[in-house]
Amino acid sequence: MIEDQMSASMPHVVPRQLENGAHLFLLDVEIHAHKFTFPPPGKTSGEVHDRLCKQHAGEPVVTIGFGPDFAVLRSRGVLMNIPRMVRDLHNELPGGGISGGGHLVVGSIKFVEGMRDIVLEALIKKIAEAQIQK
Repeated sequence: MIEDQMSASMPHVVPRQLENGAHLFLLDVEIHAHKFTFPPPGKTSGEVHDRLCKQHAGEPVVTIGFGPDFAVLRSRGVLMNIPRMVRDLHNELPGGGISGGGHLVVGSIKFVEGMRDIVLEALIKKIAEAQIQK
């Protein structure tokens, strides 16, 4: 089932190069992954991230799997504090309904659907400002 999900999802991953040198990969798991089946969005995002890390061995990689009102983050080699980023976004974007958390390399964020694009771009900006692990 994981291979089926990856076959459906990987062609839709959108790459971006961030100012700090990190590779950012975005996947809309709402429209480019099977729903209501295994693997769920978090596991799908993790599998995509693991494959991208292999393709970019030794380089900093961040993967965001997102839906209409959530984003799942996976990171390697980028020194970001996801709980702090979520708190900052909550304070900086009133009306975003932002909550979430996680750890330094794995986390998730919830927001209201109407603010998705604004929240994701603000999140990406914060990731681009994070230091790269040496």
